[in-house]
Amino acid sequence: MVAFSAFCVGRLSLSSRATPLKNTPPVQLQPNPPVVSRQLAEAAGTAAPAKLENLGKHWDELSVLPRTPAGEAEMAVLIEKMAEQDPQRAIALAVAQTNLRLRAALLRSALEGWGMTDPEAAAKWAQSESVIHQAQAINALLQGAVQDPDKAVRVTVTLMQNDSSRASEFGGDLISALTEAGQFERAANFAASGPASSREDWMLPAYSRWAEFQPQAAVASAMQISDPGLREAALNAITVGWSPTDPKGAVDFAQKNLPPEQQSAALSSAIGFWADNDPIAAAAWINQNDPGVASDTGVAEIALSPQLARKPEVAVTWAESILNPQLRSETFQALLEKWAAFDLPGAENYVKNSPLLAPEDRESFEDRLKLRFEP
Repeated sequence: MVAFSAFCVGRLSLSSRATPLKNTPPVQLQPNPPVVSRQLAEAAGTAAPAKLENLGKHWDELSVLPRTPAGEAEMAVLIEKMAEQDPQRAIALAVAQTNLRLRAALLRSALEGWGMTDPEAAAKWAQSESVIHQAQAINALLQGAVQDPDKAVRVTVTLMQNDSSRASEFGGDLISALTEAGQFERAANFAASGPASSREDWMLPAYSRWAEFQPQAAVASAMQISDPGLREAALNAITVGWSPTDPKGAVDFAQKNLPPEQQSAALSSAIGFWADNDPIAAAAWINQNDPGVASDTGVAEIALSPQLARKPEVAVTWAESILNPQLRSETFQALLEKWAAFDLPGAENYVKNSPLLAPEDRESFEDRLKLRFEP
């Protein structure tokens, strides 16, 4: 009840606020795909005939049915299983599809299946064939290869050594595959030990994805990083992933653990998500803690929240406290248009008499309200 009362009263301690700041690849397919290579044909030598026969029969049954989303999903699963044993056959069946959307999906599934059993051979094939764009093929086979993380890392390192110009891309694909498989710590370790030119860029997907699911574990890992720059990159990434899923937790973490130079950006992101999800609780926290410019994004969300849609006199007290001039002006514009939609005289009176509006904003708001709402 206390938080709700504070929310409805509006922004507190406005006079104590600081001076406003002055400045603040789709799959690419060949129209006529080439014949599957001899290299791929040689990869099928150890297939299990009985199981392949069953898979083939199931494929034949699915192929004659009318296409549906569920049916195509089943075809993709079947192709993936087939590719684990006979990649030549799986890819040939995918390539034979005339529907380009389905063909692309089945090729990805085939590469994922092949990546589970023989990612080295799949990688060599992907680098020499053009039935699927190489970047898409590498990404797909790594999604399968992470069933064995050690092997996936070895394949990626080889790819990076063979084509240093795409090393950052290959590493990013591996990190994506590892995090999607729940191998968060392995992804973080790979990112932290990568080439100096890629290390900090890799920290973002590794630690942000980890923080979406296991924020405390991600924090514990980041705190063990000895390099200050990498540790900062990891902590920043954690707030990126943590804020949308648990903004209150991210706010508490940033407030208690981050140095001042990192805290403002982290709080800005987390408070924004918090205010969007629970404006009453966020408003109470902002009024109690007054984090300055870091709260601007959240304050704007509160001012425009549905709970204050019919309380414009309260909403404007929040908009007035935004420190960033551009964000404050944008928030006022949106708020005044909502206000004018059900109380045009009230909105016009505020624009005319508020001492807190900048002269240029006052003139602009008056013109906009007249143009939009007056006959």
